[in-house]
Amino acid sequence: IWRYIGEANRFIDATQPWTMAKTGNAPLQEVLAHLVISLDTIMCLIASVMPRTAQLIASKCQLDNPAKRWPQAALPPRVS
Repeated sequence: IWRYIGEANRFIDATQPWTMAKTGNAPLQEVLAHLVISLDTIMCLIASVMPRTAQLIASKCQLDNPAKRWPQAALPPRVS
């Protein structure tokens, strides 16, 4: 997960979307789409271990709640 986050961060540094926005560069929408997909992936990957952070990402980025995507683990039946 951390490697993926690092790659996403390098992508942000390399593409510099803030500069693209100032210059009106056409691929800005494509770059932002890739970033939203990356955030969505990160959110889903961390949802089981960092649920509050995943929900915060979901709310800030207007993404589906990660809890809706992961099936709830069914507990095995109790043995008497």
